[in-house]
Amino acid sequence: MPTPSRSARRNAHKRVARSLKAAEAPHSELSCRWLTHWRAEAQRRARRLGAPAAWRLLHEPAVVALLPRLDPTGELAADLARVIAEALAAACDRRLVRGCRPVALPVKQR
Repeated sequence: MPTPSRSARRNAHKRVARSLKAAEAPHSELSCRWLTHWRAEAQRRARRLGAPAAWRLLHEPAVVALLPRLDPTGELAADLARVIAEALAAACDRRLVRGCRPVALPVKQR
């Protein structure tokens, strides 16, 4: 029986890695999409409007209604609060962002 080519082995490894990554993902794809949208909105509010407006995102009626439907456990709400805190830290001083993130997640510099 011939051994598979290097590209076939690499593709199989990528498939396994993707499936493991999907199984370990804490939120669904839709939740991640909303979190990405809220991250951009929090960054915009933190930059232009300040801290009170950024924190108000967490208490908006549309967001409050959507959070329990996307994630009933409340982890998504905690992630949203973390995203808002990171956006505020980045708007105030870039050095503060490192304190908000775990060491395993590097900060992307622009």
